[in-house]
Amino acid sequence: MLVINEVFDFNDIRADVVGLAYVEKLNTKLIGSDFEHFDLTLPTSDFHKIIMEWFTILRNTIKI
Repeated sequence: MLVINEVFDFNDIRADVVGLAYVEKLNTKLIGSDFEHFDLTLPTSDFHKIIMEWFTILRNTIKI
């Protein structure tokens, strides 16, 4: 949200599956997968939706 709301120009997030998620306002690049997947660029709004859905799944699956 910090990138979408223009607080930051970009943010990079390390992740095992994609290697690095380089988040910019319009696009997010998934770079350097440890599983040899191709690099991927998708709209940041779509990446945000995917992440929010993943948080929902985790919250509903893991009861603390």
